[in-house]
Amino acid sequence: HRDLHSFPTRRSSDLLAAMIATALGVQKQITFNGIRRKGDPVNWCADTCRLSAIGFQPAVSLHEGIAAYVQWYSGKADLVQ
Repeated sequence: HRDLHSFPTRRSSDLLAAMIATALGVQKQITFNGIRRKGDPVNWCADTCRLSAIGFQPAVSLHEGIAAYVQWYSGKADLVQ
């Protein structure tokens, strides 16, 4: 998989949704329908060049982070309802 920063367009939201679906074990393609509601994020991609320039390296990959979040969230049955 390629990271989200490789797709600085609306497609990055599709990629993120696919990563979450995979972590949930869902076998369904999720796509952005083009409808934006008030308060929805406009940009999903962050420019991390300045972080890299000062030597920051993530300890957890995006895929690992999403999988860990989904596992944690799945254990919160009261929040899922």
